[in-house]
Amino acid sequence: SQAIFRRYPFSFLNFRITMENKKLEAKQQRTVVLALDGTDATDLVIRWCAEKLFEKDDKIVLAHATEGGGSTYASKQSTELKGIISKAQLTKGKTYLEECLGKLEKAGYKGDTELIVAYPHTSAKAALRLFLERTKPDILVCGSRRLGAMKRALLGSTSTYLVHNSPCPTLIIHVDDQS
Repeated sequence: SQAIFRRYPFSFLNFRITMENKKLEAKQQRTVVLALDGTDATDLVIRWCAEKLFEKDDKIVLAHATEGGGSTYASKQSTELKGIISKAQLTKGKTYLEECLGKLEKAGYKGDTELIVAYPHTSAKAALRLFLERTKPDILVCGSRRLGAMKRALLGSTSTYLVHNSPCPTLIIHVDDQS
């Protein structure tokens, strides 16, 4: 290979540059995950992303995390009740994601939906983090309702948790009451 390189130094170099340029030209599709929480902020987050973030080739995933329901205490009654609650939560989550998908399509983009179920002793935000670790998106977008200090201390801020624990870059869209 040394002899070939000495005889044809420019053709090897040109081949390498050409291959690197082709890699740059073949821009990979971005995966953008929107973490939606079922509040009024959803419309604003979708609209903001459609106006300022999304590109035509992006793979957009609308994700909604819901609590799996109940404790792990097993009795016949609690198991039946947990099953009913879980079915209701799943139905509600699927309906919500379908509504969000309609809003996304109205803004001119197509997307996929992902309902993430947090099982007992797992928070919805931790389940969302596990989903992100598995799917490895390029960016996560979520809204922030700007909870006060007391509510944030009691409830915990999902957006703050995701900024600190997400395996991918996280964009927080602050939603004001005037928006």
